[in-house]
Amino acid sequence: MSQLQDAVAHATSPAAHLPTARYAPHRPERTLLYSLVQAHWPDFLARREVEDRSLPEYVREEFETYLR
Repeated sequence: MSQLQDAVAHATSPAAHLPTARYAPHRPERTLLYSLVQAHWPDFLARREVEDRSLPEYVREEFETYLR
């Protein structure tokens, strides 16, 4: 294979166009959204129970998991 063919093969390969990514861990506990949910979640649940309007279990589980 010639140098030109090598260059074309490399430039057209799918990986040639992908930037090198570094993993940056997410820190949801440092966000405004997290602090608001954490602060108001217990009161929100209590109010829903008083109104006899409980949330589906999967919604509760997702929020509890988010807050861990």
